[in-house]
Amino acid sequence: MGGLLGINNTFLKDRGVVTDNFDKKENGVYNMQMSNSSEDAPSGAYLYGTMIVFGNAFVTQIYIPYDKGLMYIRQYYNYSSVWSRWRKTDLSIV
Repeated sequence: MGGLLGINNTFLKDRGVVTDNFDKKENGVYNMQMSNSSEDAPSGAYLYGTMIVFGNAFVTQIYIPYDKGLMYIRQYYNYSSVWSRWRKTDLSIV
């Protein structure tokens, strides 16, 4: 049934632990465990959390740090090869 719906092991696949940078474009769920700040990390964000990545021509990243009830979102357009800036949302007021 999952195959018929387009839900399989390639969509939101567990991509494991990431310790190097936020520049991930493959669909999946990433366990972010950054010991040092990366230049592509959301400014001021706690560097341990979960990042969900999905898309094709437009790739979207949603990063949810393990603290403070915040969420960060940015997008990548494959044709210009440029990430948008991170946008922060406070989940405690939703």
